[in-house]
Amino acid sequence: TANTTAGGGAAAEAVTESADDVVVAAASDADPELASAALQAIATALGDASAASAGQISALQLARRKALAEALPNAANDLLDQRIGDWLSAAQARQAASLAERSRLQEALRQCLQGYADAVANGQLRQARELRRQAHALLASLAAAGAPTRATPITSIDQDFDQLARWQHWSNDAQRKQLCEQIHASIGSGEHPDAVLNRVKAAQAQWQQWHDAERDPSRVSTAETALDKRFRSLCDQALQPARPYLEKRGELRARKHQDLQAFIAGIEQALTAEPTATAAAGLRRQLIERWRELDELSGRDRKPLSERLRQAKEALDLRLQTHHDGVVADKQKFIAQTRRQLLAANGADAVSAAKSAMAKWKTLAHSDRKTDDALWTEFRRLVDPVFAQAQAEQQACASAAASERQARSDILQALRDLATNPADLGQLDTTLAALKLRWQALTGSSRDDERAYDQALAALALRRQTMQSASHRAARQRVLELHQRLLACAAIADPQGRAEACAEWQVVLAEAAIPNAEQKALNAHLASLQQRATTTDPAACARLERLAVQAEILAGIDSPAASVGLRKQLQMERLANRLGGGAAPVASALWLDWLALGGIAAPERAPLDERLRVAFGVLFERAPAP
Repeated sequence: TANTTAGGGAAAEAVTESADDVVVAAASDADPELASAALQAIATALGDASAASAGQISALQLARRKALAEALPNAANDLLDQRIGDWLSAAQARQAASLAERSRLQEALRQCLQGYADAVANGQLRQARELRRQAHALLASLAAAGAPTRATPITSIDQDFDQLARWQHWSNDAQRKQLCEQIHASIGSGEHPDAVLNRVKAAQAQWQQWHDAERDPSRVSTAETALDKRFRSLCDQALQPARPYLEKRGELRARKHQDLQAFIAGIEQALTAEPTATAAAGLRRQLIERWRELDELSGRDRKPLSERLRQAKEALDLRLQTHHDGVVADKQKFIAQTRRQLLAANGADAVSAAKSAMAKWKTLAHSDRKTDDALWTEFRRLVDPVFAQAQAEQQACASAAASERQARSDILQALRDLATNPADLGQLDTTLAALKLRWQALTGSSRDDERAYDQALAALALRRQTMQSASHRAARQRVLELHQRLLACAAIADPQGRAEACAEWQVVLAEAAIPNAEQKALNAHLASLQQRATTTDPAACARLERLAVQAEILAGIDSPAASVGLRKQLQMERLANRLGGGAAPVASALWLDWLALGGIAAPERAPLDERLRVAFGVLFERAPAP
């Protein structure tokens, strides 16, 4: 037991050997004191041991059980047993944690080796190099954790990696040579300096990328190669023609830098004087516009000026926000004051107070549009009801006059509709009488209203006259059709057929809507036809010719040569009657005489009837018959 002062697993091994010897001796002698001494020896030795293997822990547990079985049951032995049990539990926990860590490291190594092999197989040198470093680190960690040595494929993967690195270096060298040739070809090409500078920068970035891909972080940086020196020399030669331009641009950037510095200094000085809100807003607009000029500066000068511009902008924003808060407070105070005034006033006083408040609002300072709109909406909620009430009262006063104006407008519109829309004469006269009564019941009509009413009545009278003319033309047309049909009945040679045709004609005449005078004249014609159907009465024929000439004289058309003598005679008679105060024949009387005249056969009658139709057509178009 005295030799168990070594640390770690060796101490645990010594403890188990000593404990076994003591427990075996105690069991052979069956001495409880010796068993208690064994427990004391194990507990004392375990205080210096920190680790043990699984086999050692099992041996300790067996020795503990043997010694505990032979020892005397007392508090000291129980305490020793508790100490031994705690140590064994801690050892088991450490062993389980160690096994879990080994498993984790082994799984991580497996995944890392798989990724390492895939990266090498896909030619991803940079990624493969990082995975290679991680794999070797995991192997070292496993060895430190006491994991058993196993064969891993890392050696063969490392060989493939070395081959890939050599191939990549050879391939990159070939591309480096091509890039050097491109830079050499661009020397003296006359391109714009910015284009040359951009090409050189891109080439340098590509060159550095190849260098970074080949560099092993675990090794000391290698010296500059011949290709590196050649590339650097070619870049200097390519940039040599562009240096004057770049230097000139540097001078311009320096002046722009000084200009912006002066501008920023002016804004900072203005801020110390606490500018007004209008001045602050103007300075802020200028600052935003000049901010874009930072793009013309180099990156080295751009950052500090950008920071100063940002600080100046924040100071201006703070000044504007302070002004904004003051404006909002003033307007809210004015809204509260207006609310009290409107609550204390009514009627005309409230309207006057609302108008004064509207005028005062226009003189208040402005904030940002969104806030001003919100405050304006709140203010309008106070004054709009006052104006709405006043407007409602005005509308109530004007409603009676408006209704009367609407009534006059309706009557005038109804008169216009009567003048434009088709309707029969009876309906037109009835509607017109009712509209006249409505107009007479209205009061307060203006001179323009009366003029419009007279114009509507005149248009309606013209419409009525047009409708009467159309009605007369339709009636005359029906009369002419009946007259023509009656003449056709007279031309029938068969007495029985003629009688039947006349009977049918009488039925049609009874149903026809024609004036009574024309109907009587046609009935008289029928009576003469029934007396003399096929023969001609010379007196009737002479009378028909006389009617034709009289109608032609009234119509102002020429008569045939055979009737020239009769025309002169009738003209002389007409002149004598006029001189004697007698009445001249009128078209309506001639029209009825022609319709009633019968007793003339068709051959003698046809040309005279045609002359009469032409003459009456002219007369009735000129002045419709009543």
